[in-house]
Amino acid sequence: MKKTAKAYHRQFSDQMDEWLDAGEGSCLLRDPVNAKIVADALRYFEGERYDLDAFVVMPNHIHVLFRPKSGHALSDIVHSWKSFTAKELLKHGGRDARPPVDRVWQEDYWDRLIRNERHLNACRRYIVENPTRAHLEDGSFVLHGSAGVSPVIPGGQNARADDPGGQDARPPMRFDPQNAEAYLDKMIRLLREDGVRFPDNKAMKFSALEIETGGSAIHARGTWVNGDKKERQVAVIVGPQYGALNALIVEEGIGRARRGGFDDLVFAAFSFDGAAQALIQEDPGPKLRIHMAQIRPDVNMGDLLKTTVSSQLFTVSGSPRTTVENMEGGRLARQDRGQDARDPVYVVHMEGVDLYDPVTNSVRSTGAEKVAAWFLDSDYDGRCFCVCQAFFPDKSAWAKLGKALGGALDEDAFARLSGTVSLPFPEGEHKRIAVKVIDPRGNEVLRVHRLDGKYGD
Repeated sequence: MKKTAKAYHRQFSDQMDEWLDAGEGSCLLRDPVNAKIVADALRYFEGERYDLDAFVVMPNHIHVLFRPKSGHALSDIVHSWKSFTAKELLKHGGRDARPPVDRVWQEDYWDRLIRNERHLNACRRYIVENPTRAHLEDGSFVLHGSAGVSPVIPGGQNARADDPGGQDARPPMRFDPQNAEAYLDKMIRLLREDGVRFPDNKAMKFSALEIETGGSAIHARGTWVNGDKKERQVAVIVGPQYGALNALIVEEGIGRARRGGFDDLVFAAFSFDGAAQALIQEDPGPKLRIHMAQIRPDVNMGDLLKTTVSSQLFTVSGSPRTTVENMEGGRLARQDRGQDARDPVYVVHMEGVDLYDPVTNSVRSTGAEKVAAWFLDSDYDGRCFCVCQAFFPDKSAWAKLGKALGGALDEDAFARLSGTVSLPFPEGEHKRIAVKVIDPRGNEVLRVHRLDGKYGD
């Protein structure tokens, strides 16, 4: 397995580094003014939202080593960096670059949980040595290092410690085991003790579960027995302590689990971003079952609770059962393209939530009537879910509301709100929609459909 991992990184990760170091792309950040925009943004919320250890702004990419503070999600921090700097860089002349730039950052990003002190120091060295490996001259990059590492700022001049463009004089960020090894140890121990809870209060207990070493994308491997008394090999990947599990972790984890011959793959996380959920719901094949296990939020509160939770800590969510219908002959006029320009019309049918039964090793649907609420984003951008339509199929709730309001309800209007078929909508810019469903346990589950039929249908 170690040889396979090394070969993988030589073929893909190392090749990507070579392209970046060779200066591929517009290299917008080679401009000292642009580099300073990004460096200032990275430092702006330092100490408030996160602790910075080291970063380097290269001509066409950046590396940042930091620790989010409690209450601030990794995805939110990265989004704020990318959103603010993209606007500023384009304002400063990104569209005049050669080749022109109309989009600064890639849609996703690569993140890695620091596992131990050795890993932390290796990441520091990688960041500090990045400009040297790329043979960059002073002034074409910005380096902010831990104490004892001299930063380089645009112009090649070392700044004073109190200069906001220079080195932070505080000692380097110390590795906090609570955020890495101890966190993983705790999650695996709790999984070993409580198992994974499926709908209808069916639980799968591990007969064995051991932590993987060596920096593998899979954090633990174990076994459990299904209702047929057959032992199944299980891989476990734990999401970040703060923030959502993202698509890159999911993609790498599925590949490792399939190559490792596992029967089940459990992603345990406090939350899952939309792209990650979409990848998980794509069936990678009948040989590997993938489960999204949401960790109870109070697990992360530690000593703040008077009593420590000890059951139903990891619950598996279902997957929305939805279909998209292209209404033949249905067209909607687009005012922005003239009266003759018309777009195809689609509707979504919500049929319930698919639930995995570990006893029978089968999937069943709850039926639409069990869904508390469902929402449609008719032009999903892959990151932010925007509610365009909302429905509440549980009609008993409407009856209670009508009684509370003294019968003052427009029955026709509320009948539309309690439906399981969306209102017609045209194809959006992203040619992709997302359906979010509140399952019977109150969990939010997402399904993505591409209107061009590439996946999710």
